Amino acid sequence: MRIELCGPLGIGKTTLAQKLSESTGWYLVQEPVETNPFLRAFYQAPRKYAFEKNLFFLLDYLHEIKSRAVGDFIFDHSAVVHRSYAALNHLLPHEKTVFSALDKAIEALGDTLNLDDSDNPAHRKLANMGIRNRAVIPFLSRTNPINKYLGIILARLGLR
Repeated sequence: MRIELCGPLGIGKTTLAQKLSESTGWYLVQEPVETNPFLRAFYQAPRKYAFEKNLFFLLDYLHEIKSRAVGDFIFDHSAVVHRSYAALNHLLPHEKTVFSALDKAIEALGDTLNLDDSDNPAHRKLANMGIRNRAVIPFLSRTNPINKYLGIILARLGLR
């Protein structure tokens, strides 16, 4: 079985996935934010690089499912987000074809248990853990000391 968490950036999907993985012993699969080669360009020009950013995540998602065909897994991300991206953005015809083909490939892999931020038990657990904000400087990792201290300062000033 696989559980996929879905929700907006910084809501705590990874934190919840880690806690669920620790408590169940299921294998944790995290979205490869640190290795996405298009993420920096996306933050500079979101409209221009959104397709590439999402395509990288979607291909990695598909690969993770295919390479982990047996066992129980918790994903800190979901194909729902990528499907939403494809539905809500003005994709070029060839981009729509790519997303449609990948969507069919993912559907063929089987069912998931999807928990989104409207799921009350998960939402309560997230509220108890707190909300993680985005990195202050997007092209630096969230754990970078500059981002950590800027985040603390902004929070103390009530700006975050």
